[in-house]
Amino acid sequence: MSGLDEWLYNGGTYQFIALHFILSISAWMGREWEFSFRLAMRPWIFIGFSEQLFIEYRYLKGIQLVKEAFQMLCHLVLVVHSISC
Repeated sequence: MSGLDEWLYNGGTYQFIALHFILSISAWMGREWEFSFRLAMRPWIFIGFSEQLFIEYRYLKGIQLVKEAFQMLCHLVLVVHSISC
């Protein structure tokens, strides 16, 4: 159970919501493409509405990079502190 607790502590609920959002927007874009294709419209129109997907993905990756950088900084501080003692 510690794996679930650790995942929740490290922002797992946000990741769960964000990844489901990305998945649902992707499915919606695919469905929109299919409708436009079947109705003989421009099938690339869904690209205009894909900005939300790219913004969410970029934000999610940004948070992940900040967490990794913070963990590396904490590890570096601990290493330097243990050497100086």
